[in-house]
Amino acid sequence: MPPEIVTCLRRLGLGEPGAVTPLRGGRRNIVWRVAMPGGDVAVKLYDPHQESRVFPNNPKAEALALKVLSGHGLAPEFLAQDTAGKTQPLVVYRYLTGHVGEYAPTAIGRLLRKLHGVPSPRLRSAPDGSATLRREVLRMAQALPEGLREDLMFHLPERDVPPCNQKVFLHGDPVPGNILSEDDGLRLIDWQCPAQGDPVHDLAIHLSPGMNVLYGAAPPCGAYRKAFLQGYGDPKVADRLQALTPFYHAWLAAYCAIRVAQGEVDYRAAMELELSALRKN
Repeated sequence: MPPEIVTCLRRLGLGEPGAVTPLRGGRRNIVWRVAMPGGDVAVKLYDPHQESRVFPNNPKAEALALKVLSGHGLAPEFLAQDTAGKTQPLVVYRYLTGHVGEYAPTAIGRLLRKLHGVPSPRLRSAPDGSATLRREVLRMAQALPEGLREDLMFHLPERDVPPCNQKVFLHGDPVPGNILSEDDGLRLIDWQCPAQGDPVHDLAIHLSPGMNVLYGAAPPCGAYRKAFLQGYGDPKVADRLQALTPFYHAWLAAYCAIRVAQGEVDYRAAMELELSALRKN
């Protein structure tokens, strides 16, 4: 861990840092587990160059989300935020001892339903409705090869799904790697892209075949999807998810294609899965 971050931790009044362990799993930022007098903490150092309109990388939004969720049993305990050096912000929160693994889909559905019931702070707006998603796909597609661009636009449904105009509290990236099992239940971690808006947004990303494969999980099968939605427990949201799923496949396929064009070859398999799912709808 860079010495300036050690200095920063001292300045924040958290005590004298002890043993430091790099943590794996994050794709955009660097995270360490640091032994402190009051218990281990996680220190996330943000990379300001890792920005995306689809999955923003916002330390202020993460700090805000963690503060609002204090006491809800949904996220780590927020401790501090600061700037290490001149350009790299950091967020410090209580280290969770749980593990990433395979959990009952009904429990994950209940976890997201509980989050969506917490009043949302003022955050970025997630896509809401087919028109917004279509515009986002078209915007990203302009940077893609013509054949791929045509493939995406050809398979987008012509139907219109209107905005729901809700502003529920969204995690923004509830993939398997961002869910931990603690003794008293599941927790959501990595809050760098929270949002407010349509609850379908979190559900579609969690069920995304491409996003699951990126985090080492298998694409969710039909039985998983059914159990997950039963756990979420809102038939109207489930129906809306069904109508918007093809638009999310196109949205995520375009995002993955841009990552591939930027040299991140591990996104290729995710892109192909999203494209395949889009073509079947």
